[in-house]
Amino acid sequence: MQHIERSELELQREHADLTHDIGSSLESTDESVHDSDSEYDVDEILAQRVYDEAENDNDPIVQFLVKYTDYPLHRSTWEPKSNLRPTLFDGWKEKATIQGKIAREEDGRKNCLLFNKALEKAEAAKEVRRHKRAEARVKRQKEKEKKEKEERFSRKGVARPKPSAARTQRTPNTTKTTASTLSKRARTVASSSNDNHLGSSSSDDEASSDDEPLVKTRTMKPIKPVKPAQPEPAQQEPAQREPEVTTQHPKRPRPATARRKSLPDVFIKVPERKPTHPKQPKTPNETSSSDNPEKSVQQPDSVTCKKDPPVGTNSVAPLRRKSLPTGPGFDPLNPEVYAPRDPGPIRMLNQAKPARAVWNTQNKQFATLQFRRVAEKRGRMEGTPDFNQLDFVNGTPTGPSKPTGNPSEAQVGDDHNGHREPTQRRVQEQQEARPSDVTANMPLQPYEVNKVQMTCYEWKFGTCNYTAHNCRFLHRENDPAGHELRLARWDMAIPPKHKSPPETCWFWFIGHRCKKTADECIYAHKNTGHLFCIDAGSLITIDPAILPGSAEAERIFKRYKRQELTCWFWMKSPKGCMKGNDCRFAHVNTGFLSNPGDADHPISIDKNEVPVHSAMLHQYGRPAPTPIDRNEVPGHSAMLPKYGRPPLTCFFWLRGNRGCTNSADKCNWAHWNTGVLAQGKNSSVEIDRQEIPRFVPFEDRRTVPLDLPYSNRLAILHEKTCFFWNEGTCRQKAGKCRSRHYYTGVIADPPATWEPPSGWKQRLRDEPDHRHEPDHRHGPSHRHDPDHRHDPDHRHDPDRMQIDQVPSPVTDHPRPSSLQKRDNKITDQLTPQLEDEHDDLIQPIVMRSMLETTNLLDFEEMFSCNGGRNGDILAGRNAFVLYHPVIHMKQHEQITRWLLLNHVDVLNGYHGIPAAWDMFKKLILGGNSGIIIAHPDFDGYASLPGFGDVLRGTVRLWSIGYQEPPNYDMWNPKTQHLEFSRQEIFPHGGIIYITDDVFLQTPQLALRIFEHFFDMVEAGRRVDPGYMQENMKINDGLLLWRIGARPELMQWIGDTALAHQSTLGQFNANIAALESLYKLLNSTSYIDPDPTLYSPENRPPENRRLDYYPVISAREDFARQIGLYYDAKAVSQHEANTDMVNHYSGLVVVERRLYRQFFVVHTDAVGIGAQWKETFANIDEVMTGERCVEYFECGAKGNRFENWAWMFEEREEDSGVEVDGEVEEGEVWSGGPIVA
Repeated sequence: MQHIERSELELQREHADLTHDIGSSLESTDESVHDSDSEYDVDEILAQRVYDEAENDNDPIVQFLVKYTDYPLHRSTWEPKSNLRPTLFDGWKEKATIQGKIAREEDGRKNCLLFNKALEKAEAAKEVRRHKRAEARVKRQKEKEKKEKEERFSRKGVARPKPSAARTQRTPNTTKTTASTLSKRARTVASSSNDNHLGSSSSDDEASSDDEPLVKTRTMKPIKPVKPAQPEPAQQEPAQREPEVTTQHPKRPRPATARRKSLPDVFIKVPERKPTHPKQPKTPNETSSSDNPEKSVQQPDSVTCKKDPPVGTNSVAPLRRKSLPTGPGFDPLNPEVYAPRDPGPIRMLNQAKPARAVWNTQNKQFATLQFRRVAEKRGRMEGTPDFNQLDFVNGTPTGPSKPTGNPSEAQVGDDHNGHREPTQRRVQEQQEARPSDVTANMPLQPYEVNKVQMTCYEWKFGTCNYTAHNCRFLHRENDPAGHELRLARWDMAIPPKHKSPPETCWFWFIGHRCKKTADECIYAHKNTGHLFCIDAGSLITIDPAILPGSAEAERIFKRYKRQELTCWFWMKSPKGCMKGNDCRFAHVNTGFLSNPGDADHPISIDKNEVPVHSAMLHQYGRPAPTPIDRNEVPGHSAMLPKYGRPPLTCFFWLRGNRGCTNSADKCNWAHWNTGVLAQGKNSSVEIDRQEIPRFVPFEDRRTVPLDLPYSNRLAILHEKTCFFWNEGTCRQKAGKCRSRHYYTGVIADPPATWEPPSGWKQRLRDEPDHRHEPDHRHGPSHRHDPDHRHDPDHRHDPDRMQIDQVPSPVTDHPRPSSLQKRDNKITDQLTPQLEDEHDDLIQPIVMRSMLETTNLLDFEEMFSCNGGRNGDILAGRNAFVLYHPVIHMKQHEQITRWLLLNHVDVLNGYHGIPAAWDMFKKLILGGNSGIIIAHPDFDGYASLPGFGDVLRGTVRLWSIGYQEPPNYDMWNPKTQHLEFSRQEIFPHGGIIYITDDVFLQTPQLALRIFEHFFDMVEAGRRVDPGYMQENMKINDGLLLWRIGARPELMQWIGDTALAHQSTLGQFNANIAALESLYKLLNSTSYIDPDPTLYSPENRPPENRRLDYYPVISAREDFARQIGLYYDAKAVSQHEANTDMVNHYSGLVVVERRLYRQFFVVHTDAVGIGAQWKETFANIDEVMTGERCVEYFECGAKGNRFENWAWMFEEREEDSGVEVDGEVEEGEVWSGGPIVA
């Protein structure tokens, strides 16, 4: 700024702004010569800045610091580009061209510092002027009060006190002094007649014109002089006497503008302020003065001093004192109304003094107010509380009551705190509960939409320095739905998913399941186009259309995986990589080289390529080995025993049961037979050089494997059959041997040092005698047992078989004679380990046997599942015990302990039923298997989340406790009793419910479903399962499935076909399908017949089961009696379907001894089907008619609706389909699909 020459006018303006005199340049009365369209000359542009005014505006505003001609530096302003002429930027751009942008920016920063210092200097001078004005106002106010007091004395005619000698000498000049004072006041009014327009008053000092910035003045219109307002009628009379004062002082004061012609004519436009004080009424003194002109003429100085300036003038109001009132009626512009009243003259009356009225005590205790007040204050003093008046929560204490401290103080009223108050207290109402947060359910405001959707941490604790509009987090605790928002971090860091742009979670994107939910994870669980690569440590750009876990995502994962990118410096730099283990990339040749120039596209290289610095290194980055003599002894190891003469063989390597714990390199003794064996530190003994080590490490074992058909290395050793016991050469007793001395289905492997005899082949002990004997230990075979129903869906993949899921080809084992004398019940449960009757008994074995006897437990039977070609296999050792830990405490504890003794992972009520079920469900859905043991009284299976999905896996369910017998029949009184038993529940089969929408919208698919189902029924009737299904329509074959439908299905189908036949025509495909379905149901008699076709021959029994027919369709009278279907149908078809889904879901649970799965066939399997599956947890699948037909058309073996008829042999005679013992003649149903 030193190169700018300042003009004389600029120096004068700067001096006027910085002067400390009261009469500064801002008190000028000259009019402004500028209007709203005026333009100002600009010296130059000093600096440039970017300023963002709008809150939500992303476009910054560029402003320039402008220096005006003939104005000081602190009058410069920041102006936008739109306020400046384009020609002004020529010099600004030329400056950047000559000096450069960096030099111009540095010069701009210096100019900004000079501008800020000039502003601070001007502000300091302004504060000094304000302080001096305030002092001048106080001084003038004191003088005004003094004159007003003298005026009131003279107005009332009170004789003034006699002046002193000094004052007497100045008495002739009193009139002159008064005139001089008036002259000064007149000059003050004349010089500031325009300043009153700026609101100059005692209550608004800072509204003066010199306090306003100059920036706003150049766009305002010039301010015209304000004429004095017309005085009120009460003020007109003093104004009429002004010529008298003017006569005494004919010379008028010179205006103040005469001494400021060189100052700038700049003013600020401020709205005019009208007087707000109310019109004051005339006082008695004013009235007497106006009514008596002679008296007024005799006191001209008093009238002149009282005269108020016009309303438009800049009259300074006095400062408020403490004695003045502050109420709404107070007028600071007219303090005379509230001036202290003069006592006035003494009145001399020639009258007798009136007698004082007798005080009325109003029958009070005290005759005077003084003592009444004293008594009232004493009564309000708090006395000693009475302990006996307290109310205790849990009853009154039993001890003696505590006497009061001062018995002389009597209690007043019922105040137990001792207050002597004659009145009763107001009953306090109970405070209402604190209202909830006002933002609990409020929608997001417009300014909250683009903010980070988290609660501000500092606002939460009351320390946020920003407002709700400016803070980048939300100043609220709940979202619009009422849910609590997550709290931001203490350091106010923005999570990556809330950044701009948001970052996608790496683990979610590559298909590996992120352990956190979408709300808990700090990264976004959606493809935002920006992926933060964990291995690369940087943000990469991807295609937003890539799905997580897809092939493209897998390629990105492999591309940026740390270990699959070779370090560029390690591969290409002559010095190699200097980071070592801290490097993010692999120091091996992986075939992909990191690209420093483009991290998103690695370079493909030859895997056999050697690094540049490999002249002294091999491909793994370690020094290349130098060939040495194999017989050379290390210098530091020359004294070790294995290098001695002769070398000593390690004792533990040769004769230790577990071998030597050290390797051959680390051990001090030789790991080969040298002929000399070390014994201790200083002794040795000669041995045979042909002696072999007792323990052979895994890598030194035989390479030719033995043929071990019953081996399983993954099984536990103590659960296997002893190898030597099977060979008949075991030297250990049954209680001391680490393996079992009976057949478990898995035989332990022989030791590595065991050499098989010539022509050895593993066989079972006593195989010719026991191969074909039945398994008496575990009961008869369950293959044809009607009471033992295996789970038809327990199919195992051999590759996914558990550790203990092994076949059991061995049917029995020999029993010692010592156990034949024992009780048969105990003998069947105890293991052969009890053959030693001395100290070889192990207590856990005994406890397990007792628990098995008490609770009817059998490990093999309960854990065995269908294993395909390998026979039955054992399920995984996972169990879920569904007993209440308190109500069924004993049985719960016993079953849990028995499972633990069998090394089973147990989940029970101790973990909490919901938590235990979630863990067990996760195991089963993850590919494992197990069992569920439940109490007979538990029937809430449909409420266990995902129960239908669990039943799809390899799980067997058992019910142990007091329950109905296996042959329970509600119509047979002989079976209506309880007995303690173990029964399998949810064994196989199930119910397939078909909704009404399938019959109405896709009748042809419904017809095909029934045709396939009846094919399955006929196939089951052609085999002999070995048992009869009592109380069933089909009791001569195997039928594990039922189809469920609405009540009176057959009658409803006939009525529907007849109703639509007239409108759609007889040859319509859908009408033809309904007619064919009606004929099919009528001909097979696999459903409750149409009531209109009842006859004595086909009338079903009244006391039949609900699932008596293969197609379950209740009678109308029975359905209305129990409130099924028809009440819901009156509401809507959807409610009727939901009611039937609820009915069949409960029927599967009630008949859980017969059925396992529950399917629903509906037209909308995605929308409504998902709701049903979430509500009724035992639903296996909600499918469409097409999917149901596909399941039926699969092969008989492995079908989703598998009936297991292929396991049994067909009957010898097959003369046709029998219905109730007679062959149906007439219409023959081919069973094939109908083509519409």
